[in-house]
Amino acid sequence: MLSSVPSASVGATISTNAAVTGSDTLTTKRYTADDIPYLMSQLCQPDINDDQLLEAVRGFRRLLSVEKNVPVDEVLESGALPAFVQMLQPNINPAVQFEAAWALTNIASTDKTYVIVDAGAVQPLINLLTSPDATVREQCAWCLGNISGDSGPLRDAVLSAGGMQPLLQNISQPENKSLLSNSVWALSNLCRGKPRPPLRSIAPALPVIAQLLHGNLLEDKVDLLWSLSYISDGDDANIQAVIDADVVGTLVEIIGQDNSALITPALRTVGNLVSGTDTQTEFCLKAGLMSKMKLLIST
Repeated sequence: MLSSVPSASVGATISTNAAVTGSDTLTTKRYTADDIPYLMSQLCQPDINDDQLLEAVRGFRRLLSVEKNVPVDEVLESGALPAFVQMLQPNINPAVQFEAAWALTNIASTDKTYVIVDAGAVQPLINLLTSPDATVREQCAWCLGNISGDSGPLRDAVLSAGGMQPLLQNISQPENKSLLSNSVWALSNLCRGKPRPPLRSIAPALPVIAQLLHGNLLEDKVDLLWSLSYISDGDDANIQAVIDADVVGTLVEIIGQDNSALITPALRTVGNLVSGTDTQTEFCLKAGLMSKMKLLIST
């Protein structure tokens, strides 16, 4: 049901806000912007049941999932946004939570990301990162990644609301590969942007990143490495935090591999590290950096 999240493989072209446009076989009805008044009338029913609520929010989500001419302004003007946020509450059917989070994810992929924060959706989305339902957790991670990737202030809104720790929990103990990939991508957006996030807010990610880099998750390593490059792009304290995470040897090893998608963020990170103090630079050199650099220059 979910399409894949764009990978942060090239620094200048990172997709920070990803819309979900995957196929949907749960309902065959096609909605258009003309159906918005009807969908709102369904949401406003005082005695709406779970099936009716699910169909209404799914209708809105399908409207927001089209690839071109997304009627986001019309949906927002209808007053549906507060209803989507309300559907994130813990006592709501997980299928409804999932559809509401999906609708919010696609709003967050437009230039209207800020309205989701203003509507109070950040905390409920973070709360659902610990939902028993893995699909709900994944969709909320995706939405929070979109919000964080929009701007520094919105990223900080997610961090200050406590978004880092439950996201790391989904990375450390993922229920499936898709959840892991989406969570790692969201993490990279929590670590990036200007002004830089405070080190204390993103440092908890370093042990998790280091552990995964030692594994064999090739696709996810790209976003993990970009996260490291963002964290290390700071003052000497940022640089030392990355060095202390015991990743320099892994970075040097990656630079010696034949994989440009991995080498680029690894080089970016090492470049940040050697820009620090003489001691920090020397640490990287002792890890064998120059021998790998000579190989790159000679190829």
